[in-house]
Amino acid sequence: MTPQQQQEYNNLPLDDRRDYDLFASQHPNWDHDMVMKRVSINRQIGLMLGDNPMEKDIDKKPEFQKIVLEGIDRWMSKYAPRIHQQIGPFIHKAIEKLNYYIQQGIKFIASIFETIKALFNT
Repeated sequence: MTPQQQQEYNNLPLDDRRDYDLFASQHPNWDHDMVMKRVSINRQIGLMLGDNPMEKDIDKKPEFQKIVLEGIDRWMSKYAPRIHQQIGPFIHKAIEKLNYYIQQGIKFIASIFETIKALFNT
């Protein structure tokens, strides 16, 4: 581990350091950046799932995916700014796409309600 990587590790909250150590031991072929990315993803999904993970369906909820990506973006910028510089543009583009899909979904639902309303007003 380079001095810069050691500093990133040392700046992590205790829970994140535990996760880092676990992921690093489970994946000895991963480099520091890969482990840090996994820690950030793990932390944000854990925060979002909270006490009842069965209520969340990540694959079908762009709003949830957007919140997770925003959390990863914040975590990376705080604890791994060097890595964030590399993947930040990808995260921001993904958030933009999810915003677009969310807005399109809202417009679609609104059009359905307008159609139903028009049917009942005729």
